[in-house]
Amino acid sequence: MNRTMKSLALLLVVFALASVAEAKSYYVHDVDIDVNVRPDGGFEFREVRTFDFDGDFTFAYYQVEKVRTAGGSRVEITDFAVGEEGRPFDMRPAHEIDRDRTPGTYWVDYDHEGRFVYAKWFYRAEDERRGFDISYYVHDAVVVYDDFAQLYWKFVGEQWDVPTRRVTGTIHLPPGADKDNVRAWLHANLTSEVRIEDGRTVTFEVDNLQPGRFVELRILFPPELVPAATERASGEIWDRAYSEEKKWVEEANARRAAAQRSLEARRATRRTAGWVALALALGAVLTWWVLFYRFGREHRVSFAGDYYRELPSERPPAVVGYLYNSGAVTASDMVATIMDLARRGYLRIREEKHEDRSFLEKMGGLPEYDYVIDLVNTDFSDLRRHESDLLHFLFSSQSARGDSLSLFEFKKEAQKRSRRFHSWFTKWKKKVVKEAERENILEKRSSRMTIVCAVVGGVVAGLGLLIVISTQALLGLVPLLIGVLVIALAQLIKRRSPEAGEEFRKWRALRKYLLHFSNLEEAPPMSITLWEHFLVYAVTLGVARQVIKQLEPMIPKLEAAAGRS
Repeated sequence: MNRTMKSLALLLVVFALASVAEAKSYYVHDVDIDVNVRPDGGFEFREVRTFDFDGDFTFAYYQVEKVRTAGGSRVEITDFAVGEEGRPFDMRPAHEIDRDRTPGTYWVDYDHEGRFVYAKWFYRAEDERRGFDISYYVHDAVVVYDDFAQLYWKFVGEQWDVPTRRVTGTIHLPPGADKDNVRAWLHANLTSEVRIEDGRTVTFEVDNLQPGRFVELRILFPPELVPAATERASGEIWDRAYSEEKKWVEEANARRAAAQRSLEARRATRRTAGWVALALALGAVLTWWVLFYRFGREHRVSFAGDYYRELPSERPPAVVGYLYNSGAVTASDMVATIMDLARRGYLRIREEKHEDRSFLEKMGGLPEYDYVIDLVNTDFSDLRRHESDLLHFLFSSQSARGDSLSLFEFKKEAQKRSRRFHSWFTKWKKKVVKEAERENILEKRSSRMTIVCAVVGGVVAGLGLLIVISTQALLGLVPLLIGVLVIALAQLIKRRSPEAGEEFRKWRALRKYLLHFSNLEEAPPMSITLWEHFLVYAVTLGVARQVIKQLEPMIPKLEAAAGRS
């Protein structure tokens, strides 16, 4: 009996397979720049660029524009090098390493598109953080005017298409500078900061640099610091630089003020959205409570016993499942229907030993069995629609051989054609529901209120999601979650008719009896026919496994009382 129950469970074949493919990604964790301005007007550039990799990566690229931001004249860049943690990479021609991507190598194009230095280096990284050293020398970067020397350079270009969490930089001027004679302006985010630490050192910090944005620095200092500089321009630079920077500062301040106003407006919107969100959540809860209190509370019934020792009705097990689960039909109801058809003589379930598949037995273990369902009675005129449809489905499957069906073959077919089985099972459940509705088990008005409550929950959840997306107010999660909860709780509003409510209490008491009969003082019934009937409904009530476990010691007595095995 236990093996039969386990084999019938093979009919529960509805499942879904899902695969998630994660795209790899990366961002720049931080960039640390160190620049040494030389007396000849050039500068040594060093940068440690740290990447956060999510996935596996094998190469990175870097490009720097060979054009001064101020004036537009080109400069020469030489000595480009790449390394990691103080270990220099090996520079090779591109055609030698591009295909194999040999880790620890790089190549450089000093005239990429006529205006860039472009470099590409190779490594192996997977789900980790790696920092790479980049260095080069920029010739004639400083322009000397009559009053000041000017270094105007874009230290981070706008070619990056990923964000950078933080950029820091230090520019070291040649010896002899006085802090009062040095001016510096930073062009980056509104929240960036530049400082003149002393006469020789200028530092800057930029947080959350977005893709496509650059970091540019303009420094004025005494021309005596770069006596060997060859790039010179007539006239004075201070008034022009101050005027330009003043204008840009005013524009930046205007943008900053606008951003502040926008931030305050967003905060006010979030506060309002938060109160709206709480009101929506409260409204959804009150709607459910009113509908449940008015239409969902079960009717008072006369039966009040703890146990019920007989079948409360002769309803088919699938319809009992509908009654017991407030309108839901499950796979257990289908299994119970098969068992009920076997009990009523339409089916016969027999056990067969398969020598060709008994691998475990050949290895010294237990033999392997198959279970075969035979169609005994082909007159379906007394069956309900959902019962006859179930039989037609079973014996029209490809695994059926005439009026016999191997559960082993049926399982394999179900695994191969799971979508077809799921589609059929969904339609079968609807047929059971349609038949049960004709018996007025659930009150129509409460069913309508269930739909109303679910709609309210869906609308509230949708509005909560809209609040989160449009205002970033975290309180929008409250109506979102409450709305989903109300959709689930709406099922509790479904109310059984007074007659069905009385029957439900008895089915619940029978379930309790089936769970506890071995512990009760009175002797359980010794009719094997009655227990076969009980087992059918134990499947629908979800306690078949526990009943069988309690029933196993009684099977010899039941067989003896029935005069059969």
